Amino acid sequence: MSGIWNLLFVNPIFNLLILFYNFFGSNMGLAIILLSFTIKLVSFPLTHTSLKTMKKQKDLMPELDKLKKKYGHDKKKLAEMQLNLYKTAGINPASGCLTQIFPILVIIALFSVINHIFDPKVSSIDAINAKLYFDFLKLKADAVINPAFLYLDLSKPDRLFILPVIAALLQFLTSKMMMPAVEKAEKLARKTEDKKDDAMYNMQAQMLYTMPLVFLIVGLRLPSGVVLNILITTLFSLVQQYFVSGFGGLTPLVRKLGLKV
Repeated sequence: MSGIWNLLFVNPIFNLLILFYNFFGSNMGLAIILLSFTIKLVSFPLTHTSLKTMKKQKDLMPELDKLKKKYGHDKKKLAEMQLNLYKTAGINPASGCLTQIFPILVIIALFSVINHIFDPKVSSIDAINAKLYFDFLKLKADAVINPAFLYLDLSKPDRLFILPVIAALLQFLTSKMMMPAVEKAEKLARKTEDKKDDAMYNMQAQMLYTMPLVFLIVGLRLPSGVVLNILITTLFSLVQQYFVSGFGGLTPLVRKLGLKV
């Protein structure tokens, strides 16, 4: 299993990171930023499709409400009719799962890569070169990987906590943009007799606020190189979410700031 994990995630990320590190003249911070953008661009079609699916689901809320009113007493029939509605609209309700899991897998893989590169117990130029696909990527025998970027040591947690705080804030803003769909779903859930819907949507709404907190707590302990990746990835997601749903739940705040929506 570890062999498949390394083949699909760790080794490709390792090679891309060293490629960009060489390209930027031994600047690991810029290498991680470019790596983050590259991964998001590669996964863009998948994530964009997922976001568009979520928007379609939001637009279907009135129809789903009608189905719940009509078939709320028969859960089996309700599920069947909901599935038919999704099929007619060309929606796969499970399509968002992979897009939520993929960034987490990348973070875990990058954590492994950074540990391998900077951990003096396992890291050496020979060990790094042994993982590289092509000779032109290989480092000189006397090379030293530079972990410095701005005020950061990318191999260690951010001692000023700036990166995890910004990453958590960006995650909150991204989540807030999605809030209108969740709030509407909650209202519809309250109209049904089955209170399981209420619990499901309440949990979804809570996740929108707990995820930034998780980003913050985890980010305080992770190497700042990994948190830099999280920050850039979340920033990309924020912009992508805007082009799909607009400001969404941030609209009142944007208006208070005097900006046009």
